[in-house]
Amino acid sequence: MSKTRKKTYLIATTVVVILALLIYVRIKANADTAAKVFRPMPVVQVSTAQQGSIERTLSFTGDIDAIQEASIFPRVNGNIEDEYVNIGSFVTKGQVLALIDTTVYSENARQVRGVYLQAEATMENDKLTYERDKSLLSQNLIAKQDLDNAEAAYKVALAQEQAASATLKNAEIQLGYCRVDAPFTGYVTRRFFDPGTYVTASTNSSSSTLFYLADINKVKIFVNVLEEDIPILPKVEDAQISVDAYPNTVFHGKITRISQQLDLSTRTMPVEVDIDNPNGLLKPGMFANVTLIYDKAANTMILPTQVVMSDDSGSYVYTLGSGDIVHKNYVKIGVTHDNQDQILAGLSDNDPVVFMGYDVVHDGMRVRVAK
Repeated sequence: MSKTRKKTYLIATTVVVILALLIYVRIKANADTAAKVFRPMPVVQVSTAQQGSIERTLSFTGDIDAIQEASIFPRVNGNIEDEYVNIGSFVTKGQVLALIDTTVYSENARQVRGVYLQAEATMENDKLTYERDKSLLSQNLIAKQDLDNAEAAYKVALAQEQAASATLKNAEIQLGYCRVDAPFTGYVTRRFFDPGTYVTASTNSSSSTLFYLADINKVKIFVNVLEEDIPILPKVEDAQISVDAYPNTVFHGKITRISQQLDLSTRTMPVEVDIDNPNGLLKPGMFANVTLIYDKAANTMILPTQVVMSDDSGSYVYTLGSGDIVHKNYVKIGVTHDNQDQILAGLSDNDPVVFMGYDVVHDGMRVRVAK
């Protein structure tokens, strides 16, 4: 390499080094200046934990049904002679709802009674003859064959009397069926026929239904519980029910029956919830929201879920100490529900917890508390 070219190379290298030093000095100066810029302390708001109740819940929807309901059918054929109730009527068990024309059934009962009375008289006469012949045979006044004939006649007459009695009872039952009675206490929710209509004793046709009867002193709702929630059912302490008709009223019920078998198509299990309804406010067919409450904790310490954070060591909150220094405070969490956490340990009632600004502070940082 010639001396000229070597000299040129040294000069260029020196210039590059000088430029690099100048750039470094400028960057360092800018960094020092930025470090000296005033950064205000974070502003936080603090409050203490609340005392209250918290619980876990499962929510469902369903339709309200009467605790007991039935379609009332006629048991005999005939014209409706009279009806004593209408839609909305309150009836008691055994009360007459309607009467079907009794003319044919009462006359048939009278005829059958006559046949029964004849059979009864014949049986009584044959019985006397048999008893008398037994006495005569003991005195050797008649032959044994005569007694055997008398005994056979008595047994035949007794069988005929029993058959006639059964026929009479059946006729009386048919006559009694002309009275359509309420099988239980409740409300008539539907009435289908007017007096004079001919009805038939058939349960296979909906056209033969006389009334719908519903007992709403207590109502029920079926909810379908997911397979994963089945272990929770024994823990349920209360069932709260709400309906659109009474938005400010909460009704209480309890689980009374569990199907014990899952529906394979939905992987859910039907569960019956019964609700006392003495005032009749809840009506069959209403749409209801059902909340099953379990793991209920009362008079416990509660914090909003968003102020409770977690890391590898567990759950924690930031509390404010002396000198407005925040501290990382680890806590033990219990029930969590509806954006609220139950605090079991690690915090006292009077500890000031950072409610706002918790996301910009760290352990040991000085802060300014908003008034």
